[in-house]
Amino acid sequence: MTRLADNTAMRLTLQPGAAEPIWSDDASRILFQWARGPAESVVSVQDASGNGPATDVGAIGTGHVWDWSPDGRRIVFGKLVPGQAVGLWVLPVGANGAAVPFADSRFNETQAQIAPDGRWIAYTSYESGRDEVYVDSFPTAGNRRQISVGGGMQPRWRRDGSELFYLSPDQILMAVPVTTTPGRFDAGRARPLFRTQIVPQGSQSIWFDTMYDVTPDGRRILVNGPPADPGPPMTVVLNWSAGSR
Repeated sequence: MTRLADNTAMRLTLQPGAAEPIWSDDASRILFQWARGPAESVVSVQDASGNGPATDVGAIGTGHVWDWSPDGRRIVFGKLVPGQAVGLWVLPVGANGAAVPFADSRFNETQAQIAPDGRWIAYTSYESGRDEVYVDSFPTAGNRRQISVGGGMQPRWRRDGSELFYLSPDQILMAVPVTTTPGRFDAGRARPLFRTQIVPQGSQSIWFDTMYDVTPDGRRILVNGPPADPGPPMTVVLNWSAGSR
């Protein structure tokens, strides 16, 4: 972890293969997964100050952590069964409970993110024969609806829950106004924001993480990739005056 104020780096964990860090909602803890063996990943939680040892939450096999609920009580991860598709599973935190399936069909369901109110979850599914973004109630599924039209992947929520972003197949970042209440979810019309240079991969690249993030107020977006439409390359000619003689 790097403290931006003074660019100080601090190592938080010594566990092998530590990856997929996720902040708790109050930024006091960091969740991550690490490799206990070739086919056994463990999810742990570490105090963000670095004080004290990490606390193990549970094992997820060859799974991949996608998100941590705002109340800190549940982890959503992808579970790959050999010869089958990736499904979404929920692991309770601190209750010694077993993981339970959330969306586990014969289609890849990945890139899940829980809404800020903890009552909804967005994810990418290949059910239609192409990647599309869906939203369903959480932690119990049963109120699912499709959000993207013509393809979509890598959904992310705005911190106040008023917008849902996703990436279209032609690399355009889209924004959808949404309203969430207990038991009800309403989505408006998606509008394009700008074109990115993000490689358009989704659930078919099963552990492909979201390549952008949105500030809490939704006014700035950090994209992991080169700038879009950089224009033609520039040619620099050295010693040009010698060629004019």
